[in-house]
Amino acid sequence: MSYSVTTFLVSLDKLRTVCGSGDTKLAQEIISQHEESLMGTDQMGEYFDDFEEEIEEEYEAYKKGDFSHKHAIVSSQGDTNDEEFDDVTEEEHAEFLEALKSGNEEKALEFMQKAMGGLFDEDDDDEEEDGEEEELEEEDLQRELTTGGALADLILGRPKDYAFGFKYGYALEAICDKLGKHLPGDAWCSINFRARNMIAKLAPADFDKSLWIDGLLGRGAPVEMPTPSDFPGIGFLTWQEAEKLRPVAEQVYSACEDTPDTDWELEALEVFLKWLDKAISKKEDLVFFYY
Repeated sequence: MSYSVTTFLVSLDKLRTVCGSGDTKLAQEIISQHEESLMGTDQMGEYFDDFEEEIEEEYEAYKKGDFSHKHAIVSSQGDTNDEEFDDVTEEEHAEFLEALKSGNEEKALEFMQKAMGGLFDEDDDDEEEDGEEEELEEEDLQRELTTGGALADLILGRPKDYAFGFKYGYALEAICDKLGKHLPGDAWCSINFRARNMIAKLAPADFDKSLWIDGLLGRGAPVEMPTPSDFPGIGFLTWQEAEKLRPVAEQVYSACEDTPDTDWELEALEVFLKWLDKAISKKEDLVFFYY
């Protein structure tokens, strides 16, 4: 199984200043520029087709600088109700996320089997019941927060919906693309767990693991926002931290050179070193999106 990492060179000070600034012009520019990708995320919603026309109208308003639309809040900060995982403890949920990040597919599968236990055990006869529940009435359909709306929440400092952390994640990616520079890295566009795990294991035992590959990709967003429950994973690194990290990355690269069958790892580390060099030379920071 392979995943991708997208990396941006961007000033964290600038990013944090923009978020909550109320800059409607900037929000308008970013949504206009990234409308296709933002709406692409929305299209994964269960009821997108039912609200497609309204969603398109919402985006048209944003592109004109009209941010008067107010979305419903499904889950506020601090809410702990999670119908999807009623039988799973918070500790088990955290273990599941860690299993995803570390590539422990067996552990992740165990979690999913427990979380979804009984989902498919109901009698098929339910499907043949009277048509009362075959179609939801329109008033029962739930229009989700749009990714454009999430982006507006971040920049305008509006109340956020913690049920849709992933939409804020993709919105933050669009903001980073606008404020910073996307750094190329073909080796990270499809990196498998074997390569990532080997890179992670080669770090010195006494080094702060929060600043190495696994820690960085799971570090969280550099701004206050709802945390995605799965993807995108978000991480960041200041340029000062990059200075401390570079000799370690160089050491791991040398260790890989002495290890058989590590072509993929060497290519990934070579790109990673270039990212660090760029951050150090420009005195700007790095933000990572992992999916």
